[in-house]
Amino acid sequence: RGELQAGSIMVHGSDEQKKRFLKPILTGEVVCWQLFTEPEVGSDLASLRTRAEKDGDDFIITGQKIFVGDSFDADWLWCLAVTDPDAPRHQNIGAFFMPANLPGISIANLNLVVQRGKRLVSMDGVRVSREYLIGEETQGWRVAQTTLELEHGAAGFLAERDSTVRDVIEYTKETVRNGKPLSKDPFVQQAMVEN
Repeated sequence: RGELQAGSIMVHGSDEQKKRFLKPILTGEVVCWQLFTEPEVGSDLASLRTRAEKDGDDFIITGQKIFVGDSFDADWLWCLAVTDPDAPRHQNIGAFFMPANLPGISIANLNLVVQRGKRLVSMDGVRVSREYLIGEETQGWRVAQTTLELEHGAAGFLAERDSTVRDVIEYTKETVRNGKPLSKDPFVQQAMVEN
């Protein structure tokens, strides 16, 4: 899932970023997680504590994000971080679309009663190339507003939250192997319950 990130990249990304990222996102080849909420500040984006310090052409990101993820592991992370701690609120944030497998990123499952599949993402000195910065260095607030506008319904329709799960269930009902639907196969049933 990454349609929200795709919209923001369309509006704020460079031509190179659009060429590189949009097709894999929109064709479902990659899974994207949104890293906005933080343990100590919740979803108050103007109070972020995650930092992205410049180091030459790179940024070094340190911080934590919570209640992240979905049923599937991430390929890409959509992360907001403070790039200029001395700038005024709303003018001090950068937006990064970065690989989830960069050194220094660790992901822990949260043991929640509801919302299974949520995680805590910790970033400890994660080196991120400038090529993953979407928009200008301190335009992250504007980039995030595009994402949130799409997330909160500006697209003009209500999106089904678990369309992937629905599609998999429909596929197993409609696909017949050995004379019976996959949904009747105990092995498939067990795999679906576990995942």
